[in-house]
Amino acid sequence: MFKGAVCRILGLAALMLGPSLAHAGLIQQTQSFNLTSSGSVSGYYNSYSSTNSRTANLLFDGFDSSLGLLTGVELSFTSSFSMGGNGGASDSRPYTHYERYRVKVSDFGCGLFWLSPCYETRYRSYYSNDVSYSATANATLGMTLLQPAATGLVKTGSAFTSCYDGGYTYYSSCSAALATGGVFNGALDLSGISLAAFEDDLRLALSAQQLLRVYCGHEDSCSLSSTLNWGGTVTLAYSYELVIPDPDPDPTPDPTPDPINVPAPAPLLLLALGLLGLGFSRRR
Repeated sequence: MFKGAVCRILGLAALMLGPSLAHAGLIQQTQSFNLTSSGSVSGYYNSYSSTNSRTANLLFDGFDSSLGLLTGVELSFTSSFSMGGNGGASDSRPYTHYERYRVKVSDFGCGLFWLSPCYETRYRSYYSNDVSYSATANATLGMTLLQPAATGLVKTGSAFTSCYDGGYTYYSSCSAALATGGVFNGALDLSGISLAAFEDDLRLALSAQQLLRVYCGHEDSCSLSSTLNWGGTVTLAYSYELVIPDPDPDPTPDPTPDPINVPAPAPLLLLALGLLGLGFSRRR
């Protein structure tokens, strides 16, 4: 019985306090992005490198404080990337080899008094060539909140390839391809930023960078071309408490109305009417 009474009291209190409780709200903004960075590197008989990059900015609307009290902010993203390229080496400067050999030139009377030799010394040449090639491509992806400032996230990926060719040939060449890819998902750490800073517009910086490197063998010409693609979506979410405006923010109590005097019958008149009625009833 006591428990039921307590529940009724708590329920009545919830009904009384219900209109004043704040309601939770959520606002989300989503933007997509796609960055493509292409580059190449080439050289002769040594190692060479080059860097190429692509950047972009995303702008998000700040929180509208007229909606309520901001309680939390989350900035998350999902994305994928791929990097691929082709390269190789060539050499058109072969090694020339000379060889001395003897050929029999006569079978009759050769060697007689050394007048007619049986063999003759001759010379011939031939070529040999080879190429060696190796290459690496490194990708670096970055996402950083610039306004307000926050620690960003970085993703790296790399690919390696090599080839070789050689033999008794004047011209030699080889080719090779490289590729890598993956996903890059996460959420930025915003815990160190005041919620008041998110009332202004947000600016997010994206960057995709490639570092290409090739190594060419002796007297070899080599090259590498590669393309990096990175795309995905970024979602900004505001959590807040909805402010319900008071229908009468400054109520003024109504003045107490003046009492209305209702005139009452005179006591003597009431007494006279009573006596008159009594006398009338006795006559009858």
